Amino acid sequence: MFLLSHHNVTEYLSNSGVFAQQELSGLALEVGKLNTKNFSIIATLQDGRKFIVKQERPTLSGILSQEIFNEWQFQSMMGDIPQLNILQVFIREMLVYDHDNFIAIYKYLDNYQELYTGILRSPMAGRSPSRKVLPLTIPGWVAAILAQIHRSTFNCEAAYTYVTQAGSFWHKQGAAFTFLQSRITPEILSIMHPDYIKFISLYQRYESLEQARLEAISSWRACSVVHNDLNIANILVHEDWENITSFHEAQKQSATKIIDWERSSWGDPVFDLASFITNYITLWLSSMIIDPSIEMEESVSSAEIKLEDVRPSIVIIVREYLQYFPEITQYFPDFFKKLIQFIGLSLIIQTQAKIEHHKKLVNSDIYCLQVAKSLLCRPQDSLISIFGMTEKELAGVTVSA
Repeated sequence: MFLLSHHNVTEYLSNSGVFAQQELSGLALEVGKLNTKNFSIIATLQDGRKFIVKQERPTLSGILSQEIFNEWQFQSMMGDIPQLNILQVFIREMLVYDHDNFIAIYKYLDNYQELYTGILRSPMAGRSPSRKVLPLTIPGWVAAILAQIHRSTFNCEAAYTYVTQAGSFWHKQGAAFTFLQSRITPEILSIMHPDYIKFISLYQRYESLEQARLEAISSWRACSVVHNDLNIANILVHEDWENITSFHEAQKQSATKIIDWERSSWGDPVFDLASFITNYITLWLSSMIIDPSIEMEESVSSAEIKLEDVRPSIVIIVREYLQYFPEITQYFPDFFKKLIQFIGLSLIIQTQAKIEHHKKLVNSDIYCLQVAKSLLCRPQDSLISIFGMTEKELAGVTVSA
């Protein structure tokens, strides 16, 4: 296996066949996103065009997950299945994949910013008072994109064949559920941080929560291509997004892109939608002031972003999704119950992952568990609490962002 580095990337690109030798003259390199899974470099040609060169790294045990290969399969599917061709504008193009060396070359989206870091977390200083803290157009666009991908691949045999072939990631039941441990084993105790174990212990304290979790998982139905990692860090928005007034125009100009389809699989579209909504619920929950001396109720009331602030975004997500995939409520008559319970599952999974990463359990994590418990155990009441309206009210009106 060829090990990519700053010293040999020019040689590699020269041999890749993607670029002419003269194009690589004066090639400028900079470090890409850093993580334990991949090594990446941003390469800039003399004419200003940029590309991402990414190589998957083996784990400490020497295993390669082949997630980049999985995205290559996804992109090939989008190009080869005619009804999916129109959706290619919504993803970041992978130019080539070198299976022998687990290296991919992507087009770099120079005029785009992350939804999370570039828009939702950016400070308000210097902005006009009329600009919304949480813009509604973008979540509506993302929901419309998601709905079109789910609808176009729903029970599509050709799509199923692509995403379940050898080497694909999670080609069976949603493996996200396996992240939610059903019990603490001696093996877990030996390797996990104490705060992680404490969170699992709190979760296991509620028998009703476990029963509701099992009920939610039993409603999981694999029937379309799903992203499986739909967080707001994987959504790119064109820097000129504020001047775009409709989804039709946004689609024409590729204003929004969903990236990192490395974990895409054949799965349940409602869980994908729930995962996206959970990002906005988490914006509210994670904005609480965290201090050991502050009581839980005080932390909740201290939230910089209130539930009322995120509610318009999650309402438009559901409405736009249903506008572009209205049949899903016929396929799943329990659509809203399923959605609410899946938001609860996703909230627990995301909180668990955060605790595992940061090695710390804080008040907001405990409150997340309480919110998730309500969503899973009392889905009908929670729908009104979270969305501020009934099923009929939520489904009865469509809003074009």
